[in-house]
Amino acid sequence: MKLIYSSLCVLAILALTSAPAFGQTKICLVDISKLFKANNAFNEQMAKLKGEADQFQMKLQDAQQKLTQMTEQLRTLDAAKPEYKSMENDIAQQSAKWEVDRRSQVRDLMQRESQLHFKTYALINETIGQYCAETQIPIVIRFSSEPMKLSDPETIMQAFNNSVVYYAPERDITNQIIERVALATPIQNR
Repeated sequence: MKLIYSSLCVLAILALTSAPAFGQTKICLVDISKLFKANNAFNEQMAKLKGEADQFQMKLQDAQQKLTQMTEQLRTLDAAKPEYKSMENDIAQQSAKWEVDRRSQVRDLMQRESQLHFKTYALINETIGQYCAETQIPIVIRFSSEPMKLSDPETIMQAFNNSVVYYAPERDITNQIIERVALATPIQNR
């Protein structure tokens, strides 16, 4: 009986160690947020878009000041005179024009920002795919490597919502992807 039990234990151990276990699937992690932050081309183009938005905001403020001055000047005029009607029409037209310009500019900037995010994300995904094909990694999971900070509630909530609770540091391929993305074709040429 002892021999049969020993034989069964040896067979079980051999079966467990020699069977192609699904637990040996190579799963890696990547921090997409960190990839975006490290992408110089993306950050330069985002800064350019922000600069354009800031410049347009200054133009809008100037236009608002002019409209305010015109409105104050309108108050000094006699409402029964033709100059009053003319200035009132000018104020209404300028106000409408700037509102249309504002909406158009906001829509344009949002569209360009969206395209920039899309192209950058596509480049990152393509780079991850190439890296995984070369290194035979079948699965990559998105996660956040941002540590929790007691002083920053957002990082705490982000950690709570992170699907990955623990990982071996060598499973994080973020730095390898950062290096490859830096060598990839710039975003604007894609």
